[in-house]
Amino acid sequence: MPKIVIISASEVSQRRLLSDTLQKYAIQGYSLSGRKEGGSWQDILSLGKNRVFFSEKQMLLVENAENLGVLPESMITFFNSVEESSLVLLVYDGSPSKYIPKEALQRAEILKAEEIPFWPSARLRWLLNFCGDRRINLEKEAAALLIDWIEDGEELRSEIEKIAAFSDGQTVTSEMVRALSFDEGRSSMLRFLDGVCQGNQKEILILFPHLHQDVPFLMLVTALYNRLKPVIYQYIFPSLSEKDILEMLKVRSYAGKMAAEARKNYDKQTLFAFIVELAGLSYGEKTGVGAGWAGLETIVLRLLGSIKKEKS
Repeated sequence: MPKIVIISASEVSQRRLLSDTLQKYAIQGYSLSGRKEGGSWQDILSLGKNRVFFSEKQMLLVENAENLGVLPESMITFFNSVEESSLVLLVYDGSPSKYIPKEALQRAEILKAEEIPFWPSARLRWLLNFCGDRRINLEKEAAALLIDWIEDGEELRSEIEKIAAFSDGQTVTSEMVRALSFDEGRSSMLRFLDGVCQGNQKEILILFPHLHQDVPFLMLVTALYNRLKPVIYQYIFPSLSEKDILEMLKVRSYAGKMAAEARKNYDKQTLFAFIVELAGLSYGEKTGVGAGWAGLETIVLRLLGSIKKEKS
C-alpha cells in the first residue's frame, strides 16, 4: 500500500506548493508514474501493486481529489502504510476533512500553503522575514511599497523573487521596485500619486500625457482620493493619532507615509478643498456631467501652485 501525501491549498497557493512537492520527491528518487483527476479510491490505493519495473520508487498525482468522493470506511486501513517505494499525492482545493475521516488523516502527511498575513504591519514583517530567510536584502521602504500595491500573497511572493533575481545580489530599493515591479500604467499612476503628495511639479507635468493613455480616469481619481483619505480623517478627528487612523482605514504604511508628506507640503484649507473637488470629479464622471481630465489637471495644478513656500 502506498504512502499518502495530501496537499491542502487554494488554487493560487496550490500551484506553487504542488511544484515544490513534486520537486522534493523527485530529488528523493520518486518517478511520476501518472496523473489522474479523480477516479476511484480502489484504483488509487492499489498503486503499490502496479509498480513500474524500472523504477524503485513511483508516485501517482491525483489532482481535483475531491472527485474521488468520500473515502470508504473499509479503506481507512490503507492509510496505515509506511511503504516508501510508492506514493500517492492527493491535491485538494482546501481542507480534505469533508472527504477523509480524521482517523485516516492522522496517518497521512498533510502539506498546507503558508498563510500570508492580511494586516499591513504583519504582512510587512512577513515579507522582510521571507526575504531574510532567502538572503534577499530588501529595504523596508521597498517592502512597504510592494505590500501597498500587491494584495495577493502568492503574487507578492513571486514579485519579490523576480525582483531579487534582477537585482543580482544588490539591495532591493524602492526605486528598483518602481522600475521592475509594475507595468507602465501602474508605474505611471504610482509616480503620480507620490508626485502629488510630495509636491513634485516637474514629475506631474511629465506624467499627465502618459496617464491619459495608460490609466482609466476614474481609477486614477479614486486612487488619489484613497491616498489622501487619511488626511481627511486627521482633520475631522484631531484627537486620534495617525497610527489609529491608518489602522482604522486599513491603510498600508507606504500610503500613510505619503499622506503625511501631503500634510507637510500643503496647508489644511487648500488640501481639504482639493479632496472635496476629487469627490466631485468622481461623481461628475459617473453621472456624465463631469469635467474629466481637464478638470483633474486644473485642480492638481492649482494644488501644486499652492505648495508651501519652503518646498518651492
